[in-house]
Amino acid sequence: MKIVSSKLVMIGLVFLLFGCESKMDEHYKQPGWLAGNAYEVLKKRGNHERFLEAAERGGLKEVLEGKVLCTVFAPEDDKFMAYLQSKGYASVQEVPVVELQILVGYHIMQYSFKKGQLLDFPVDGPTAASSKGLIYKQKTFAKPPVYQRVNPVTGSGHQYNIYRRELFLPALSTVMFATKELSNYEYNYKYFFPNSRWYGDQEKVYVANAGILEYDIASSNGYVNIIDDVIYPLNTVYEVLEKHSNNFSTFRQIYDKFAVFDYDATYSGKFAAAGDSLFLFFHGPRKESVLPKIASEWTYNNELSQADYQFQAILTQRSFTAVVPNNAALAEYFAPSGFFGAYPNVDAIPLLTLHYFVRGQVFQGDLSLPEEFKSGKLSSVFGDRIDMDPDTDVSHKELCSNGTFYGTSKVITSAPFRSVTGPLFRYPEYTIFQHIMHQAGEIIQLVNMLTDYTLFAVPNSVFEEAGYRLDMGDPLLFGDEKLVRAAGDTDETVSMAWMQSLAACHIAASAIRPEDLSSEGGRKFVDAKQGYTYLIVEDDRLESMAGGPINIINHLGTMENGEVYALDGMLGSPNRVVYSELRNDSRFNQFYQLLREAKLVDETNLTMPFVAGERTIVMALSNDAVTAGKASGDIPTDPEELAEFLKYYFFTVEANVFSGYPLPGMKADLQVNTKQEEGVVDNSMIYKKLRIERKNDKQLTVRNPATSLTGSTTADFPVFAYDGLIYSIDTVLNPKTNP
Repeated sequence: MKIVSSKLVMIGLVFLLFGCESKMDEHYKQPGWLAGNAYEVLKKRGNHERFLEAAERGGLKEVLEGKVLCTVFAPEDDKFMAYLQSKGYASVQEVPVVELQILVGYHIMQYSFKKGQLLDFPVDGPTAASSKGLIYKQKTFAKPPVYQRVNPVTGSGHQYNIYRRELFLPALSTVMFATKELSNYEYNYKYFFPNSRWYGDQEKVYVANAGILEYDIASSNGYVNIIDDVIYPLNTVYEVLEKHSNNFSTFRQIYDKFAVFDYDATYSGKFAAAGDSLFLFFHGPRKESVLPKIASEWTYNNELSQADYQFQAILTQRSFTAVVPNNAALAEYFAPSGFFGAYPNVDAIPLLTLHYFVRGQVFQGDLSLPEEFKSGKLSSVFGDRIDMDPDTDVSHKELCSNGTFYGTSKVITSAPFRSVTGPLFRYPEYTIFQHIMHQAGEIIQLVNMLTDYTLFAVPNSVFEEAGYRLDMGDPLLFGDEKLVRAAGDTDETVSMAWMQSLAACHIAASAIRPEDLSSEGGRKFVDAKQGYTYLIVEDDRLESMAGGPINIINHLGTMENGEVYALDGMLGSPNRVVYSELRNDSRFNQFYQLLREAKLVDETNLTMPFVAGERTIVMALSNDAVTAGKASGDIPTDPEELAEFLKYYFFTVEANVFSGYPLPGMKADLQVNTKQEEGVVDNSMIYKKLRIERKNDKQLTVRNPATSLTGSTTADFPVFAYDGLIYSIDTVLNPKTNP
């Protein structure tokens, strides 16, 4: 007990002396009263001399001797020498020091883990059953040196000093395989490491290509495990593209169009030589890009603007998956008869199109294993199943330090290129409309293959005639482009609200097939994607809600989730209001005059106070109906009586239960509450009813259920307004009761 107490006193003194050191330093501090560090354990065992020699020459001896806590995976001498000889070295002394630092460092995980933790790495307490084993990699002491790289976007110029961070070592456990509900554990492991030995399905760990012969040999600074082979340092996903450029140079060329060199002040201050700057090499339009950063050794790269150590689960669980078509497959895809055949070469394709293309091939999430592709469990970032057979379609595969690489002999055409947005990517004449759809967020929405759509695309020429153009900014920088419109001698940037509204007006929430468009097709009101917005099909053309006919000039294709047509104009939503239409449209002159006489309009503020702020449908009496009603005495002359009379012809969306306007061709009849009061029942105001029924594809029947008087809307197009809809009707439905 005295000995233990003395040790506790010593530990207490250490904390008093060094209480200002960081918690990370405390974690790495070796308890000095223990003995037998990892170096000594291996030295005593024997048969690890070459590994220890390499560790000493590579500057990692002090790590093994207890400078920090660690987990060591040590190969025996014969395996170590066989590895060196396979690389052309006869001894440890012939190997460059940098190479030894990476090789030996990759056999040493930072922190100390027992077998149970290798099977299921804990982060914050016990792991949920659905996540056991999914944290599969840990940071090692292998840290590649700074190197120089030219910007691949420009191809020449300044050499950037690229800082590289520690490599992660995958520890694939049978617990992970069980959580993923795989049927053949050995197949999924040996798919990447066909020459490695399999030790069984029950509570086994495989560190990259090496199996573990002996677990949990205790040392004062962690645990030592004896492995059956040297772990060869794994490539990053991007390094696979670089090292196998004879097969994947085209895809790398495309991905490099989004290269970013991000200056890092912290690393520059700590590690750069005087006057130098250090950069991190990423891919994406900017640091927070949605493109996976496959060139990074780490799978969390400050995307959330918080320190890396705060996101251990992302660093240790997230994996990049690259399903990369080889050069031959892409040559066919870019050939004149291929998907991108309308473009002369890859460099002519807009960056936005290429961005969506590579996003469909590279994604991030849990580690992706071959059986998951075969069973259809894996989907791209767009939510569509990746149609790839890992046994027949893959010509090159690697488990990487930051994910998995599947080099395929075919192009996996992702959802944006198979959905109704496909023609926007395929044909150069729709780049402006493509930009609008992207900015409005609609491309991501339209990849849903479970819903049918119709997309009406607008060619560049229509936008250009209206004064719109794409200002490309820096043409080599994705995301620098913007839509502008000529305004005198200057250009004005088009607002996001305008693009969102325009995009929504061109999307029908159902498929309009070519056979539905004919010279005798009649009138159809088709729900657009945005509420209270409609596509009006009149025989074989469209009518814009904003007014005027629009012609369909081409059927661009039948896609997996609908139809795509090209138009000779832009569809739009109305910017007029109900009040102004009643006041200014000659068809409603007499009706508006009645509203004035009834004092229902505020001509100073240009409103109708009794429906202010509500989406209003008006059944406006035609001029002829008003004239006849006055002559017959059916229309009151007293202002108060007239006001109540007129309110019968107004009803609002808010006061009734329907999500869209009543339109000709509607499926069901409606009975609505008008704005005319009937009386109070149980302290609640009751309003008079109006019944609306379908008559034909151009007209509605309107009926007063109290009087059975019936009329019809005219065959003209209803007047769509920003805040409602106006019909013209031919009959007084609630005539004044004369004594």
